[in-house]
Amino acid sequence: MYIIDVIPLTKLPFSFSQSFIYFSKQKIEKGALVLVSIGRRETMAFVENSTPLEKRKIEIKKGAFVLKKIQKVIVSEKTLTINQFKLAKWFSSQYITPLGPVLKLFLPQAVIKRKTLLKANYPSFSCARQEQKKPKKEISLLWRKKRWEFYKKEIKKSLTKRRQVLFLSPEISITENLEEKIKNFFSYPKEKISVIQGNFKTSEELSLWQKIGQGKIKLIFGTRSALFLPFQNLDLIIVDQEENLAYESWDKQPRYNVKTIALKLAEISGAKIILGTKLPTIESYYYAKKAKYDLIKDNLSEQNHNLQIIDMKEETRKGNFSIFSERLTGLLKKTVSQKKQAVLFINRRGFSTVLLCQECGFISRCKNCEASLVLHLKQRNSILLCHHCGYKEAPPTICPNCQGWQIKGIGKGTQKVFEELKKILPKTKILRLDSDIAPCLKKQKSIINDFKNKKASILVATQLLLKFSNFFNCHSHFQTPSLAIIVLIDSMLNFPEFRSRERVFQILKKFQSFGKKMLLQTYNPELSIFQYLKKNKIEDFFNEELNQRQKFFYPPFAEIIRLTYFHKNSETAEIEAQKTKERISKSLSIQGQTSGFQTLGPAPGFIPKIKNKCGWQIVIKLKNEKRKKRKEILKAISPGWTIEVNPKSLL
Repeated sequence: MYIIDVIPLTKLPFSFSQSFIYFSKQKIEKGALVLVSIGRRETMAFVENSTPLEKRKIEIKKGAFVLKKIQKVIVSEKTLTINQFKLAKWFSSQYITPLGPVLKLFLPQAVIKRKTLLKANYPSFSCARQEQKKPKKEISLLWRKKRWEFYKKEIKKSLTKRRQVLFLSPEISITENLEEKIKNFFSYPKEKISVIQGNFKTSEELSLWQKIGQGKIKLIFGTRSALFLPFQNLDLIIVDQEENLAYESWDKQPRYNVKTIALKLAEISGAKIILGTKLPTIESYYYAKKAKYDLIKDNLSEQNHNLQIIDMKEETRKGNFSIFSERLTGLLKKTVSQKKQAVLFINRRGFSTVLLCQECGFISRCKNCEASLVLHLKQRNSILLCHHCGYKEAPPTICPNCQGWQIKGIGKGTQKVFEELKKILPKTKILRLDSDIAPCLKKQKSIINDFKNKKASILVATQLLLKFSNFFNCHSHFQTPSLAIIVLIDSMLNFPEFRSRERVFQILKKFQSFGKKMLLQTYNPELSIFQYLKKNKIEDFFNEELNQRQKFFYPPFAEIIRLTYFHKNSETAEIEAQKTKERISKSLSIQGQTSGFQTLGPAPGFIPKIKNKCGWQIVIKLKNEKRKKRKEILKAISPGWTIEVNPKSLL
């Protein structure tokens, strides 16, 4: 008889034990997968330990529980490497998330869905490389426009040592473009290079998993899921475009930051890591400034002589109430007449951001959420659409509140810009790129290709365009558009979010590469962010932001934990939020740990109601030296709360 400790691959409250005890008549290898019952349901579980009953008799007798039998052994061999399991346990602790769902990230989907069995056949991981003292961390921040030559040299060094290399890209489209480029450059057997894609067949996925675990594949390219592969002798990790928001996995559980996980994987594996970027995050810049990262960068002294900033307040004073300034309209007409191209950026999709009654101020809102509905023009009928839950309704012809007739769409989206352009340039071919007109990657690529092949003179786009920056600039036959135009970005700057200025700055810097000349329309041209951009004083901008973050207790000087609670009843959600805040405050008071912590809220969410549920949130800020105390604070949080560590957004 054997006592089996297992970790169920299912979501359990983080405050509960993540390990359960069962028994088996036969010994089951550590790392195997089994089927167990928890209550009335069955779930797959990871075997953490297998011990003869004799060694744990006293413990079992003292326990106030009845042992259940392991129902079935699904995979009898080890399914994870030692390093994978170490990373999974750290991941669970770092992001305050149940260990079971984290472990699922490290397993092939075919095994999780039980379509087939995994024959891992991993080599022994008790070799010298695993046991030796880990070398000093090698972290490089590569701040350059052209990074490929540097990457090639570093990759070649690792391949010469017959070690593995992981190259991470934020988007699958970028990864696919790299595949041929890599295979053409390296005189390396193609079977030792692999690009990780999300559309593998079951057999392909398992074969790839095994070959990487056995060290047969040396050069691996992929997006965030590639982090969880069973590397045998990882020597180098490259995180290209380290600032890209696609590296923030906040769209589904478990939530995590790819760069943070990659840094820990490098530490566990004893691998070197390179964070490559045209413009780093403020946190990465800070760590390089403090010599935690080696900084390798270009000369940034040259000014942006191709940038023009247009004050839209002056346009209003002149009686121009259009979304286009007179200068922009003239340049667009000139560009088209010369058979050149222009790209226009607007941050929102749709025709108008809100539908407003000008008599009583009524705004059409979603019935499921407390978000304003966005007006979209269709060929036959216009619709009001909620961008959070997908709710649709026909726009009213009279105000439902005061029965007035003065209903007007305000705000601007890609569709509005598109329609206004057609009035100015009726004979010009114009393309639009947003998630309404191009919801899938195939359609997005098609629009970009049409523009590159000069099937249109103007492209109106949202942030979707930014993920095609490499695609735009890596082909010698494609001539850079004459104009890159920011129609308006003021709304993003006024977002109540501490990272909003940094994100706007990143968008503006990236967008400059889409045109030989850049025009920026704004109602606030005097803002320092635009002056830093004009003079190309990037480090001055970063230092100003760092001063503000230190003053107000934000990363990289503190860790942020966002707690969110949703309930159908608004009063119930508010009461739970108030009680949780009181428990947290009491916990801090008992520990005598009131300094170094800051708790904001509770407060309703930025959008108070989403999908018929009312949301309340609490934000906890912990100075870096106080992070070890967070477990004590989190004991005050009951199940039902969503916990996010250093989230993408606080809204």
